[in-house]
Amino acid sequence: MDENKYISIDKMQKEADEKFEKEVREHNAKVDAKRKARQDAENAEMQKLYKDMAESIKNEQEEQKSRELEEAVSKASKEVEDKYDNNSIIKSEKRTSMDKGYKKLLDGLDSND
Repeated sequence: MDENKYISIDKMQKEADEKFEKEVREHNAKVDAKRKARQDAENAEMQKLYKDMAESIKNEQEEQKSRELEEAVSKASKEVEDKYDNNSIIKSEKRTSMDKGYKKLLDGLDSND
């Protein structure tokens, strides 16, 4: 109100505009906060998925490495044993046991004739 007790339309319009702008800013701030919270939650979920995927890939690679290493050790061990079993007087327990079994089998065949 002015000095002569009249309401100024311009002043009322200005106050209404300021109030409206304030409400718009507050509303936009709330919307932005909700949007940011939703985006942060989505980002956290994606980070968890990426982390889980990376962990899974790492575990698969470690398992593959273990399998390949085990296969390589087994193959190398068999090659060394075969080399000495077939070409040397040094024989493994398995080969010695097999030779004794074959000898008994052959001795048994000879005595039946």
